Amino acid sequence: MRYVKSLVESYAKIGSSILALIAAEAFIQLINAAFFLVLLIYFNKQGYPDYEAAGFVSYRFLGVVLVALPVGIYARGRRLLPLFYAASVMVPLLSLLILWGIEKHFSNLISIAMFFWGVFFNFITVVVNPFIIRNCDENARSEAFALSYASNSLASIVCGLLAWVLTSGLGFDIGERNVMFVIITLSLLALPLLRFVDRNENIEYLPQLELFEPDFESSSKKSGKRNLPSSLIQNYDWKIIFHALFPTLVIAIGAGFTIPFVSLFFFTVHHVDTDIFSLIGTITAILVTLLALLVPNLLKKWGFKKSITGTQIVAVTLLVLFSTTEWYAQWQWAAWLAAIFYISRQPLMNMTGPMTTELVLNYVGTRNREIISALTSAIWSGSWFFSSIIFKWLREAHQPYVNIFLITGAMYALGVVFYYRLIMAYEEKINISSN
Repeated sequence: MRYVKSLVESYAKIGSSILALIAAEAFIQLINAAFFLVLLIYFNKQGYPDYEAAGFVSYRFLGVVLVALPVGIYARGRRLLPLFYAASVMVPLLSLLILWGIEKHFSNLISIAMFFWGVFFNFITVVVNPFIIRNCDENARSEAFALSYASNSLASIVCGLLAWVLTSGLGFDIGERNVMFVIITLSLLALPLLRFVDRNENIEYLPQLELFEPDFESSSKKSGKRNLPSSLIQNYDWKIIFHALFPTLVIAIGAGFTIPFVSLFFFTVHHVDTDIFSLIGTITAILVTLLALLVPNLLKKWGFKKSITGTQIVAVTLLVLFSTTEWYAQWQWAAWLAAIFYISRQPLMNMTGPMTTELVLNYVGTRNREIISALTSAIWSGSWFFSSIIFKWLREAHQPYVNIFLITGAMYALGVVFYYRLIMAYEEKINISSN
């Protein structure tokens, strides 16, 4: 009980404005969760094969990758709250267009709406971390990152429970389309929550956050300009940025083969329908949320090296075990094993998210933080775009899921190695700056 009280007190330090922002983020994430839990199965039931559904989803990632960098550049030295408002309006509206397009089989409309959905979803994912690091007290920043990451899991819990209740939990099935409509309607609650976010944003950088960039302040004074980019080449430390992003690139490429299509794997291989998969997703999201909230304490106790590499090694092992259930899918208990491996793997892999975010943002320094947030979003979505296209080709060639998913396992294992090297480089910089 004392531990729970301590945990609650640590998150209470975040402040009401940041908490309201994260709550609004969670409501928009409801739609994102529904895309993973419900939408692809709805595609399949509407007559779209899995490879065609993957092709439509790829446009969503294309929208993110093309706009993430411009959004990151725009965000530097500007107010970010208007971007949240734009996303809170457009993401639900575009989601309704996607539903209508699927029902009417308007392929071009689905592709266009998916693309712009990715564009406006960028307005949250790219700027939420810079907003937090600008406006949250330094002593509560780890908790804010963890809670922001947990917002996606909290959204998955709500979405999964709703999908289960509305498809079997109450003894009737309203269908995937209507489940999506209910979730989209709920996401509109993000708008009133944004009214509680402090409009007096801290646009300037905080001096105590400036790490590993001793000559930037002096060069800025010589030019007589504020921290606004005049040149992509001159105003960012590209060697540091590339070093920080490379592990993310490796893992994102691998994740693109698996994460967007887990629902199709369960539905196609193990014949798990929306109601049961939603329940699996809910249990998984609860565990992801609980472990994500423990991240700050884990970091304080074990540090980046043990926390990040340890959790990822176990997660990769579980992913491989999950993938190979296709080899014995005809056995009655194969679906149960797949669910156990998946539920165990997701929390361990996801809890590294806030840890790696804090590591990367500290490593690159303040002048690179908006651009690193934008590029991270672009890398994830860009990698998922190309991986989705390759996934489509492989499924059209009748490659089994297990072969595709094992590519993810290999890429994740390589990513762990590169994260370990990044942690070592970060610790070396910390030691140099403290001497």
